[in-house]
Amino acid sequence: RSADVLVVNHDLLSLAMNSGGIDESILKKAEVVVVDEAHRFPDIYAQASGITVSSDRIHKLCSELDKTAYERDMDESAIAQFSGRVAQCMEDLDKALQERDRQMPLSEFFGCAELQKMYSELVNTLDNVIQYLETFIESSEVVENVCDQIKNLLDDAMRLSESQSTESASWCEVREKGFVLQCLPLMPGNKIAEILNNDSGSWVFTSATLSVGDNFSHFQSRIGVENAISKRWESPFDFEQRTRLFTPKMPVPTPDQRELFDKQVAKLIKVVAPITHGRILALFTTKESMRRAREYLEDCIDYTLLCQYDTSSTKLCEQFKEDGNAVLLATMGFWEGIDLKGDCLSCVLIDKLPFAPFRTPVEKARKDLLEDNGLNHFSDWLLPNAALTLKQGAGRLIRDVDDSGILIVCDPRMTTKSYGVKFIESLPPMPRLTHLMSG
Repeated sequence: RSADVLVVNHDLLSLAMNSGGIDESILKKAEVVVVDEAHRFPDIYAQASGITVSSDRIHKLCSELDKTAYERDMDESAIAQFSGRVAQCMEDLDKALQERDRQMPLSEFFGCAELQKMYSELVNTLDNVIQYLETFIESSEVVENVCDQIKNLLDDAMRLSESQSTESASWCEVREKGFVLQCLPLMPGNKIAEILNNDSGSWVFTSATLSVGDNFSHFQSRIGVENAISKRWESPFDFEQRTRLFTPKMPVPTPDQRELFDKQVAKLIKVVAPITHGRILALFTTKESMRRAREYLEDCIDYTLLCQYDTSSTKLCEQFKEDGNAVLLATMGFWEGIDLKGDCLSCVLIDKLPFAPFRTPVEKARKDLLEDNGLNHFSDWLLPNAALTLKQGAGRLIRDVDDSGILIVCDPRMTTKSYGVKFIESLPPMPRLTHLMSG
């Protein structure tokens, strides 16, 4: 409480903002709040503001419940019985869900009599566990802690069954092992703005990717702030002298042409590798595309081939730097937050414009909400977000004043579609190449 500077991550900041507002949080006395990498913050805040009930969460709670059996004066058989009943309710629900679609709206979930009955049994069982544990709270902090966890889960389960707002996306996702029921606010900006407006301190949001071109309006809408002082500084890097942009002739990556497109991307990597002496970071928008590239390249390039998920991201970056001539294939996790400065990286290749999947429950609900408010889902949401993501990916190329290299964007839509100018405007000023040549 006596610190001059307090450093927290976005998750803790979001939790603090949701814990009764600024006055009741760790931010109460903060004169200035600086949110770095702020382009991530609205999504993280939305996650913290949402509601999640999952089989993983219930499983962990059962494990915690079992630990209470060793507390003084507790009836081990009663605890085991309660834990078993909770686990059985979860398993019954999971088994019923495995026979259904992988995703469904919560309205469909709660509209099914069978699923509704099983969910109610789970809720009632949790309530019974709480009533039993409350008789032991005064004698054990462990019991009190577990009881609080179950109360939070029960509260979320009850809120989830009532959350059918048009301003949120609510869905059930059935996974290979388990399930997730979730409700997320689609536009958390209203709540963020309310907190900011009620705070007497100053808030500063910083990131290299807050603007599309010189326009900050998309980010401002995401945090609900219409009037703000905005400032953009030019990069200290000499992009015009030290970088080039190449957009090869490629097929359009439509769903029916995606396999052909992926093969052409892999072939291009094979062609580029000898020109750049390896030193390629290839960024893919899907794991499947990355897998296809790996299968094609494994036996036909003379450079070390590294692939995301083979080991940790930190280890992969270390191997890439130590090798000095490697080719690294990666997905969205490498589009930001990694630093490969120096001679180890000479080319960033991006397979496809990074539009978010628009058939997910979240995007379907967001589309309806935006259209209800007179906005366009593509031009007002998908396009600016994709442009900012492309900017992040391209930012892996130049990390220091002495770095140089080429950015290759394989998606022809950046140069053939009218909206492509938004992507070009999001990139640094890179001179265009018409063809590649060795040397």
